[in-house]
Amino acid sequence: MRVALVGPIASGKSTLFAAVVEAGGSHVDLSRGDQGHLGVVKVPDERVEWLRELYQRKKAVHAELEFIDLPGFDLSDPAGRRHAQVHWGAMRQSDMIVLVVRGFTDPSVPAYRNRVDPAADVGELLSEMLFADLEQVDNEMAMELSMCSPFDTEEQVKGFACDMAANKAKAKGQGISPILWTIAMRGGMSEKQYKAARHFLSYSVRRWRAVQSYLQGDEEGVRYATEMGYLA
Repeated sequence: MRVALVGPIASGKSTLFAAVVEAGGSHVDLSRGDQGHLGVVKVPDERVEWLRELYQRKKAVHAELEFIDLPGFDLSDPAGRRHAQVHWGAMRQSDMIVLVVRGFTDPSVPAYRNRVDPAADVGELLSEMLFADLEQVDNEMAMELSMCSPFDTEEQVKGFACDMAANKAKAKGQGISPILWTIAMRGGMSEKQYKAARHFLSYSVRRWRAVQSYLQGDEEGVRYATEMGYLA
């Protein structure tokens, strides 16, 4: 089982990682803070030893936990978000994700965003993970449908968009996306309709990123979003 430790910079994440791994008898080198660290901890179980003795086996294989300590994320600017995107793959390949946020004060270690607010840090991490998943879906759809032509008329595009908006509440109640719900209601979807749906999804991701930048006071992100019309 692989466990990924994820958190902002200066949250104490690497300290926790070292404590867990060293408690399992391993040693880790944390000198490179810009790289991920991997540690393996054996999970002793008296029941396994009892079974080994019962069946007279020479050795017993205990369960192991793999801990991966990802570099601390700084999501306060576009460069930091791009750096975080490099590590989303390692997170997706993990069986468990543990969010580590700062709940202590230490004048010698500046706090992330100059604040100590665990709830806000967790919310920011979850939002960034959601955006990353949406972008991955959008990119995969773009690759598969890059050769498809759009709807024949603008009215067809607007009609599909209206259907998705009308079905949003119903789709949420069923735990599926409005796009999939609209597909079901229409009895199928052509490649042209898929490409139009991808366009709306892509736009919504960019718009929500703009809103996030605005709420977090990211001046560069707000300026770009305003120029593109996402905050109009």
